[in-house]
Amino acid sequence: KGVDIGKGEITRPAELKIVAPNVAEVTLKEGKYHEIKRMFDRFDLDVIELDRLLFGPFLMKDWK
Repeated sequence: KGVDIGKGEITRPAELKIVAPNVAEVTLKEGKYHEIKRMFDRFDLDVIELDRLLFGPFLMKDWK
């Protein structure tokens, strides 16, 4: 379900997959300004590094 990220904005539902301790993959249907950082901040979690893997059907970079 969506998350209230402040300023009256609620995200669309997203998918969260825990890959390893302190590493996760998030799949969004839309991308609001700093949406992932704002979603994690809502739960008092910091985003240290953020990589975009796909943009629509386009692969942005190889993921190991």
